[in-house]
Amino acid sequence: MIKNKKIHILFIIENLSFPFDKRVFSEAKSLIKNGYFISVISPKGVKFDKDNYEVVEKIQVYRYGIKNNFNRIIGYVYEYFISYYNIMRLLIKINIKNKINIIHISNPPDIFFLLAIFCKLINIIFIFDQHDLTPETYLIKYKKNFKIIYNILILMEYLTFRTADYIISTNETFKNIALQRGKIKENKIQIIRNGPDKIFREPIKKKLKKTNYIKICYVGMMSESDGVINLIYSAQYLIKIKKIEKIRFYLIGDGDKRIEIEELIKKFRLKKYFKLTGIIKSKYVKNYINSADICVVPDQKNGLNEYLTIVKVAEYMSFAKPIVAYDLIETKYTTGKSAIIIKNNDHKKFGDAIKKLCENKKLRYKLGRIGKKRLEKDFTWEKSEIKLLKFYDKIVKERNLI
Repeated sequence: MIKNKKIHILFIIENLSFPFDKRVFSEAKSLIKNGYFISVISPKGVKFDKDNYEVVEKIQVYRYGIKNNFNRIIGYVYEYFISYYNIMRLLIKINIKNKINIIHISNPPDIFFLLAIFCKLINIIFIFDQHDLTPETYLIKYKKNFKIIYNILILMEYLTFRTADYIISTNETFKNIALQRGKIKENKIQIIRNGPDKIFREPIKKKLKKTNYIKICYVGMMSESDGVINLIYSAQYLIKIKKIEKIRFYLIGDGDKRIEIEELIKKFRLKKYFKLTGIIKSKYVKNYINSADICVVPDQKNGLNEYLTIVKVAEYMSFAKPIVAYDLIETKYTTGKSAIIIKNNDHKKFGDAIKKLCENKKLRYKLGRIGKKRLEKDFTWEKSEIKLLKFYDKIVKERNLI
């Protein structure tokens, strides 16, 4: 592997703070370990990552603040405008301090094609790391097929693909989208899958208080596409109809659907069965997953979720937890035979699958072990790191950075 501390890589994130964005944190750590100099620009977090500047594991982190009180399209336009201004301001500051060789930027949103053009003018390599499908996300979030807006988002995605020097995709589906919608040459694309930093071979010492309840864990965002509301309907069916009451649901995360979720829990009189933690530190998230009996992926098939490599799936597998999930292409590929897969977005069958696992400890153990072994074989970050470093070696050689 090439090691050259003179090569300066700037990661740019718009939708999450750093190091809260686990994928970008893993990428940055892998590259700095291999001798690159790394800087990051990100927004500030809500509960964490609030400093304007700090050094995290030798990574120079620059953050900007932004307030957006609008859950409408106009609010996102405002947010992106302010973000663009702050990113350019910090980029120039960083470049003056230490010449940038490569910008590695992730979506959403797909608004940085102008930055890619700017990079070409000042001889900076631009890598687009596609984490999401922005046009499909729009259709799901607003449930309105305003064709003009969808077409604008398709155009922005296309321009981002075409102006980028190199593309990183999280899975085969995203690679095919880059090839087809972006008209990108295959030698410019590399698949770098998500994966946990390590497999937990021994139980974490600090666990949740022992109870006689079956503990069911969800980790992730709580927005429209994440499907946590589906889980509440499954819980209502499981508890009120099937009379499975010795269970507790732990929902770890936050998002714009949290209030609606809490109201639905209250409406169904399920408050004593649920604990919503909000956003908590990584070590506490691990405690919850480690203490769970069953982990769930309530993201339903919707034209987007089936193509995503959902990060929490591999996290669950790293703790040898049995999983209940809906019939999503990439989730099925990742889990293999370690999950109970529910077809047709049926929340009652999802509840039945949870019931089956509640009543069968041996099955829980069997599925958990299958998942952990599969993860160790194919999906750890250690394996993704090798591909990432080889891809960067290729870029460095092709662009004569050494």
